[in-house]
Amino acid sequence: MEYFTTELVKDSQGLGITIAGYVGESPHDELSGIFVKSVTPNSAAERDGKIRINDQIIEVSELSLW
Repeated sequence: MEYFTTELVKDSQGLGITIAGYVGESPHDELSGIFVKSVTPNSAAERDGKIRINDQIIEVSELSLW
C-alpha cells in the first residue's frame, strides 16, 4: 500500500471526484472505507494528477476516515 498527501482547491466543478463507501464482511476487512469512484476530466483532481480511481481516502482536513 502506498500513502500520499495532496491538496485540492475546489472550483466551479467542485473537487472533481465521485466517492463510494464500502463496508467489508468483517469489522477488520481491509477493503472497508471510502474510495474514489471517478475523476472528472479537467477537474481539480485530474489537474493534480495524483488521485486515481479506486484510491482509498483515509483522511480529509486532518480528520481520519478510518
